[in-house]
Amino acid sequence: MSPMDRNWLGNLPPHNPAASSQNRRILVIEPSQELPLALRGVTGVSITIARLRSLDSEFLTRTAPHVVLSPLLTAEFDILDLTRRLQSLGYRGHLRAYTPRLPDVHVICKEVATIWPELNFEVYQIDPEDTQQ
Repeated sequence: MSPMDRNWLGNLPPHNPAASSQNRRILVIEPSQELPLALRGVTGVSITIARLRSLDSEFLTRTAPHVVLSPLLTAEFDILDLTRRLQSLGYRGHLRAYTPRLPDVHVICKEVATIWPELNFEVYQIDPEDTQQ
């Protein structure tokens, strides 16, 4: 079992194949080549992939994600930038970041909590073997 399999989606409605309106929705921002294997082959979930620049209130309303998943750091933004953007847009779901192993992810969690204390945020550290096909 991958580290991300541990309820990494947060408290989402249970999957009910007969009720498509209950699909769990994930918005993946700027996925990189390190996209975790745990996300591949997930069933009962609607996955939307987007660039940060396309993230506005209309897009967020239309996609209505339960979880936003993003790399912790990219060439264009980091998770703190994304946190501020989601907060300003009125997002009410969970935020999950993934990254290769770091010495102390609690520092990052504290920084995010400083920006948005009520946000349900977690960092998932992935091993290189969790990203290979």
